[in-house]
Amino acid sequence: MLKRVIQENPEITKSLGLRPRGNLGRPKKDKNILEVPENLNVPDELKPGQAKLVKQMLSTDPEKPKKQRKPLSEEQKERLRQQCIKMQEVRRQNRELEKRVEKKEEEEINPKPKTKTIKIIRRQKKEKVREQIPDTTDDELSTTDEEIIKAKRKVQKKKELLDEIDKEISRLPQPQTTSKYSHYLRNW
Repeated sequence: MLKRVIQENPEITKSLGLRPRGNLGRPKKDKNILEVPENLNVPDELKPGQAKLVKQMLSTDPEKPKKQRKPLSEEQKERLRQQCIKMQEVRRQNRELEKRVEKKEEEEINPKPKTKTIKIIRRQKKEKVREQIPDTTDDELSTTDEEIIKAKRKVQKKKELLDEIDKEISRLPQPQTTSKYSHYLRNW
């Protein structure tokens, strides 16, 4: 059995999604009249704010069969995943932008004094590096000194070899400038 509920506001029926159906051969029902099952405790005249309550009551009606969703295909699932990933990325970027804007606003309100010079910053970096280096004993220091001396000797030997190579190159006969292809040699 159905009870008729008269609504003052015709927009309520549209918002509920319960617009009366007009079948062929029958007169169309008034849009302000809504048919609701009698077992629901609904007042005869609804106010605009009560439309949501009626919708909730109709959605929880046990006599009304619930629509079953069709299972999503793999393509639809993949599309949803991609959309979720995009939305997460957009949200993350928005958060970063908000943080930047907040930082800029804070700096404008409370500007930091820029008294640090480059020398002070370098000194602080050196101090940090010294703090990170563990304390060494005299024996360890002597071994590091020996390694430094060995490295210096290697560098000296390489320099001497390079000097010898340069001398040998200078001893080689120079190409004649009057030859036909001398401009190639000059550029080469």
